[in-house]
Amino acid sequence: MEHLLQQITPLVSEYGLIIIFFGMMVEGTAMILITGFLCYMGVFSFFDAWVVSLLGAVTGDHFWFYLGHGYGKKIVNIFPALQRKFTQALSLINSKADLVAPFARFIYSGAIIFPLTLGIENYPKKRYFLLDMFGDSIWAIVGLGLGYYFGNGIELLFGKIEKLEHFLLVVVVIVGVVWFFKKKIFHKENY
Repeated sequence: MEHLLQQITPLVSEYGLIIIFFGMMVEGTAMILITGFLCYMGVFSFFDAWVVSLLGAVTGDHFWFYLGHGYGKKIVNIFPALQRKFTQALSLINSKADLVAPFARFIYSGAIIFPLTLGIENYPKKRYFLLDMFGDSIWAIVGLGLGYYFGNGIELLFGKIEKLEHFLLVVVVIVGVVWFFKKKIFHKENY
């Protein structure tokens, strides 16, 4: 593993936490698992990864929330596919907004549509901030933990990952598994 860490450490030490921050805003599921895997490998401390993951997730959620608050109805009207998702999300938010606000990231494609819908519906800003911080904190710990234990399982099955190519293969597998399950869930759920 020392050889692999020597190959990726310069790049990761310079840009890694920045990449994690923006990755959480764009594709949180795969990014959080990969970050947990990197924690297992010793590239990041769990605490640093958790803080940056949390900040990225909260920033992304609040971007969508405030976009919904200011421009959401216009955006929804422009995109017919978004209109359908908005209508479905609205029915859940009308009955369980205080549960959706903190746990939107745990729901398939919820990290975008639920904050956007909560913003459109003028959900209280302070309440959203507190509930979102709480939920994203749990989401980051769970996701990092899963990625960490995934790394442990890979090592138990195949031995230490010492080459950059093997590391990249693991990353591709993580992204592929996340994509596969999201695709399967997408056909079952409509969010």
